[in-house]
Amino acid sequence: MSHGKTDYLLGVGDAGAIRLRLLHRVYGSGTERLLSDAGLASGMRVTDIGCGIGTVALWMAQQVGATGSVVCIDKSPEQLVLARCSATESGYTNMTFLEASAEHIGLPSDSFDLVYCRFLLDHLIDPQAAVIEMRRLLRPNGVLVTETLDLGGIATDPPDPAYADEVRLMSEISAARGIDGASGMKVHRLLRAAGLADIEVRLNQPAYLRGEEKRFWEYSIAESKGALVGHGFCALEVVERRVREIQRVNLDETILVALPRCVQVWARK
Repeated sequence: MSHGKTDYLLGVGDAGAIRLRLLHRVYGSGTERLLSDAGLASGMRVTDIGCGIGTVALWMAQQVGATGSVVCIDKSPEQLVLARCSATESGYTNMTFLEASAEHIGLPSDSFDLVYCRFLLDHLIDPQAAVIEMRRLLRPNGVLVTETLDLGGIATDPPDPAYADEVRLMSEISAARGIDGASGMKVHRLLRAAGLADIEVRLNQPAYLRGEEKRFWEYSIAESKGALVGHGFCALEVVERRVREIQRVNLDETILVALPRCVQVWARK
């Protein structure tokens, strides 16, 4: 296995859009409850950092209304193209788009009532730097809302070695990339270290016996195949075997699959 640090392994733009829409079907209702409970409301100025194709940002734009605004930030221009197209097709005029990394956004301090990110911190080598930058963007008393996947939550019943092996291998790959695959449960520490207060935590862990949602992790592995092989993390035959084994479990309606737990953490500046 190569031990070089690499960029994002999943597809961006059209290559990742189908998976990201499925991801929102799996986790989206929990996201909407979280943002509502964290205080998202009409008239707010908010930002979605690592917005991807803009699925959550579109919903936030609807919630803040014409008197509010949403700034969509992503380091991938391909993601921003799709997010901008979705905003145009939906008729939202309260959304703007910025290409930037989470650690160096470059917008003025004290700019937002709410700063949000989903499944971003678990992809970063230095998530603390991103949290500090997000805190800087918040107005006094503003809210930082984060959602982070934790690989350690993946499980099946009855237990099946396919998913157990997947957790082990993905943890090894994450470590080789300089990323903590079990970072979700630790995010509360990052917010505390950044000086945020009134920290709240909850877990959202979808589980399925059947359906396309059950296949989310299978699709994620298949989508990352080229990057995993190209960066030397796995041989092609290893990745293809992983996909087949996960698919075997997913098509068996007697096996319950609990997908990665989403650790939801929010706090106030």
